[in-house]
Amino acid sequence: MAKATKVMQDMFFLGRYVRTLIAICIYILVGTFSYATDKHLEFNTSLKKLDEAVKALGTKTGTGTTLFYDPIKDIAGSVDNSFYNQADKNWANAALIIYDFYRDLGGEALQNTIYFRHKGYSFLITISGQNNVWHESADKALAFFLFNLLDQSNVLFRHHLSGAPRTPKEHLLPIKAQIIKLVQSAQIPPTLNAGKVLELQLPKSDIAIAGNGLNVREYKMTPNGISAKVMVSNDAEPGLTSVFGFSSKTKFRPSSVALVNVISNSKEGTLQKHRKKRVSEELTLVPHGQEKHFKIDNSEEKRFKFSLTSSSLVHLKSRGPTDVVGAILTEKGKIILFDDDSGGNYNFSMRQKLAPGDYILSVKHCCFGEGPFSLTFDREPVGKD
Repeated sequence: MAKATKVMQDMFFLGRYVRTLIAICIYILVGTFSYATDKHLEFNTSLKKLDEAVKALGTKTGTGTTLFYDPIKDIAGSVDNSFYNQADKNWANAALIIYDFYRDLGGEALQNTIYFRHKGYSFLITISGQNNVWHESADKALAFFLFNLLDQSNVLFRHHLSGAPRTPKEHLLPIKAQIIKLVQSAQIPPTLNAGKVLELQLPKSDIAIAGNGLNVREYKMTPNGISAKVMVSNDAEPGLTSVFGFSSKTKFRPSSVALVNVISNSKEGTLQKHRKKRVSEELTLVPHGQEKHFKIDNSEEKRFKFSLTSSSLVHLKSRGPTDVVGAILTEKGKIILFDDDSGGNYNFSMRQKLAPGDYILSVKHCCFGEGPFSLTFDREPVGKD
């Protein structure tokens, strides 16, 4: 009798478990998001950068040289090392801002190379393996690229983002206006990278339980329910997952559900963190020394220390085939002078009067490529002819 009762109890709990799973699935399908999109996605910076990039295009035209960006290797440059001008760079920069915006929305990283061309008053952005489509304005080309990215995204396509502002009238709007409308018209789950913490509000709930790929770090009671802090787990896969809020007053189904878009797992997050911190050990520069040669990667920063015992006019310049920028910093990191292309052929050249003290020269890629560059460092006492 006791054994039969145990079996019946097991069957009851199994049935309750199945009913709970079914209820959760239904709730996910018909439930509303328990957060406001504008609290999780900050687009002001992206919009400002995009506006500046489009304005930078101005009336200047590109050479028609094909530039590329490889999202996997995180490298970029011109195909076959062909010559390109500032207008070509500005166009590629505008397109990459759109790609960054798409990634901030939670779109998956592309596995194929992106190509950019700007010639005359025609603009092209294409993804490897797709047909080339030229556009008569930068706004049309950028809008085409954005919606192309949304179309190919399994995550964002579920939120009907790709079809939102595609009426003929709205398609003619500037890309900035289209992005604003896109964000305002859709409820987009907040994104979460590995190593980051996301706080979610779960109304009418007493306990928080995370779905696959998430861990609830802690939660606390609020007047309306609980506030839960979640992180990406080690076994997470990029994509949508959920955090469920349960209440003792509600049986068999969650009281609230919050969707989260995991855009990098622990391995990817570590790689991103590594890329952001790819700063070489500071090397010491000696004035009037021989030209020094170095190699730099696309996401790398090289730093060089130099000291002055008296007020001096300092001249620092680069030479090489890659597009590098330089900045003179104080020992505490304050920028004194920044330069991009004053040295010709996309090299920097800086002349600056500096007081006695310790300084740092920072060298990074402006936009594209990886490869060698060389440095020369000269100084002369102030007042010397």
